Amino acid sequence: MKTKLFIGLIAIALCTTSCKTTIPAMDSIDPTFFLKVTNVPDIEVDENFSDSNVVYLERDATFNILFSGKDDGGVQEVRWELPTNDVVEVVDDLPGNWVELPGTISMRTFRNQGDMSDPRSSILYGGEIIPRGNSLGVQDVVFTFTITDFNGNTTVKPITIRINPDRTEIGPR
Repeated sequence: MKTKLFIGLIAIALCTTSCKTTIPAMDSIDPTFFLKVTNVPDIEVDENFSDSNVVYLERDATFNILFSGKDDGGVQEVRWELPTNDVVEVVDDLPGNWVELPGTISMRTFRNQGDMSDPRSSILYGGEIIPRGNSLGVQDVVFTFTITDFNGNTTVKPITIRINPDRTEIGPR
C-alpha cells in the first residue's frame, strides 16, 4: 500500500511539474537538481549541497527516492550513475522513459532523454533503493546526477552516500 501511495504521488508530481515549455534561442542558465529521500525526514539535496557533507543511509533499509532535473527552457537529458546492485539495489523496474545504459562491472547508468519536439521543464525519477554495501562498518559510494538542457548547459552533482549500520541523515564527512 505504501509503495502504491508513493507511485501515485510521483504520478501527480509528473503531471504538475513536468510542464510543456518553449526552448529559448539562447540560454546560459544551468539546470537545477533535487533529490529527496521521502520516507525519512530532512534528507533533501539540491545542486548547492555542500561537498563537505554526505548522505548517511542505513545498510539493508529500503528507501523511497525522488529526484528531478529541471530547466525552464527544457530538459534534454538526465543521467544517474550509481554502484551496481551488489552495493545499491534498485528495487523497482525503471519508470516511464528511463533506460539503463550498458555499464561497467562496478557502475550502472540510468538515463531519460527529453524530446525536442515536445520539451518539458523537468524529468523525474521515483523508486526504491536498498543500500547493501559491505557488512564491515561503513562504505562510501557516489551517486552522480547529470542534467543537460537543450542549449547544452549542464549541471553535474556527485553526492557521497555513506552506507552504514545505523544512521540515516545528512551529516559531515
